Amino acid sequence: MKRFFVIALFALINIGAASAQSYAEFRRNLSAPDSVFFSTVEVTEHTSAATVERHIASREQEKIDGYRITIYLDKGQKARTEAFEARDRFQALFPGEATYVAYEDPYWVVSVGNCTTSDSAMILLGRVSRVFEKAYLVRASIPVEEFLKEVPMPTVAITEEVATE
Repeated sequence: MKRFFVIALFALINIGAASAQSYAEFRRNLSAPDSVFFSTVEVTEHTSAATVERHIASREQEKIDGYRITIYLDKGQKARTEAFEARDRFQALFPGEATYVAYEDPYWVVSVGNCTTSDSAMILLGRVSRVFEKAYLVRASIPVEEFLKEVPMPTVAITEEVATE
């Protein structure tokens, strides 16, 4: 019974370790010689699995040249806190618009929007600069994944007032 428990525990630990690895790392570990018997496992991929892996890798690298609006840039002691405050303020005023907070040593940067044309970026800049006076336009290489994310739009109740006589 004790032996079964030890084997089950060992199997669970190995399953947990395998799930934390990447697919490529898992394949590499399988093809490495065993430390006790020096046996190896030959890894043969099915065509569709290799195609899916290549597709995932290529999508991570696909980017579109576009524009974003920088609404905050600072490097002071309170810069991190102020950056997240600026993001929260923007999200409250412009729900549904993409926001990004990044630390680009030594600056905290808050940028907004995923604009593919300079015209749409200028329109967004006009709207944003009314609230964020120091906002400015920047060129950006935007990952395709950002365009595929669906940002939920807030629902607004539309009511009609009927004039009564």
